[in-house]
Amino acid sequence: MRKTAWIWFVGCAAWIVDGVVQLHVDALPHARLAFTVALLFLAAGLFYRNQKQ
Repeated sequence: MRKTAWIWFVGCAAWIVDGVVQLHVDALPHARLAFTVALLFLAAGLFYRNQKQ
């Protein structure tokens, strides 16, 4: 499972980019949701990265 943890970090980056774009177009509720989901992806990535095989 450790070798596939990178996908969570890629998802986190994608949600951060989405949040920045939404801030640029003044869609604050969507940006807040995107950053929240990005934090969840980051937490999942950190969790799966530390799993023992």
